[in-house]
Amino acid sequence: EAFKVGEYDYRREYNAKRWLSEYEFKAVDKGHVVLKEMKNDRPVGMNALVMNSRKELFNNRRVRLALSYAYDHEWINKILHNGAYVRTDSYFDNSPLSSSGLPSKEEFKLLNPWKDQLPNEVFSKTYRPPVTNGSGNPRRNLRNAKKILEEEGWFVKNNKLMKDGKEFRFEILILSPSDEKIALAFQKNLEVLGITMDVRTVDSSQYQARLLNYDFDMIKRYWGVSLSPGNEQQFYWGSEIGKKDGSRNYAGVDSPVVDELIEKLISAKTRKELTTAIHALDRVLLWGHYVIPLYHSNTDRIAYWDFLEYPDKIPLYGIVIESWWINQDKALELQH
Repeated sequence: EAFKVGEYDYRREYNAKRWLSEYEFKAVDKGHVVLKEMKNDRPVGMNALVMNSRKELFNNRRVRLALSYAYDHEWINKILHNGAYVRTDSYFDNSPLSSSGLPSKEEFKLLNPWKDQLPNEVFSKTYRPPVTNGSGNPRRNLRNAKKILEEEGWFVKNNKLMKDGKEFRFEILILSPSDEKIALAFQKNLEVLGITMDVRTVDSSQYQARLLNYDFDMIKRYWGVSLSPGNEQQFYWGSEIGKKDGSRNYAGVDSPVVDELIEKLISAKTRKELTTAIHALDRVLLWGHYVIPLYHSNTDRIAYWDFLEYPDKIPLYGIVIESWWINQDKALELQH
């Protein structure tokens, strides 16, 4: 409300729903306030539902893949977010560090020695998360999930998915009401498969305590990245660090291939070597299906009073307010 009456001049909006519903006011109608969505090229990182592969239920890559078919991004984006987001399909999305197509010759050299330990898809397919028609009834995807689960020995008995007398049941640990909405939509599709997912919302102190020693089955979590990834990747995905409390290897990634690729990117002497190692790491993590990628925005939503001006060329990382200036003539005109 303070912005609407000119008590401050510039506002960046992070809430997609608010952007679509709360920026209709007199100053906008008169052209005094400008609303813009500005594309940026900064890596968005990975926002995802994370499966703890330390748990017996999630230590099977194909079971983790099956669960990704039950997540209906298109419906969630349409109903919960007014279509404001883009699906994430890389740990380094929205940047040149994101892997694409099939591995390059240089990537192949890094990956091929580990061929026997990697899924064939790393070499033969471009990763894309499952897509639905957004109707809220992802029958085809749920059929795919059911087929994979049956191939891994999971069958429905009395409406419950079972294997060796054990029910497929787990808990998702939630921190905020907005995350709970996503979890409940996911829960509905899992029920069709006979899977019980208990949604547990806890306060911040409980949440952090359970994260500290990986006392969870599934969580929603975010890993940020820069255009120059380095040692932090070890803290995110390293095998040894993942065995110690307090790391950000929430997924429990325990892979010599990942460890080797992290060493390659840390020791890279050129930008090309760094990019190649990151592309290869991205592929291995994606095809490991440790997480169910969620979504991101590749634009900055900004509202500003029209006496503010900015350079023609926007930096790679997006808006830098320190580079803006006041057009004094416009400011005086608005005052009058």
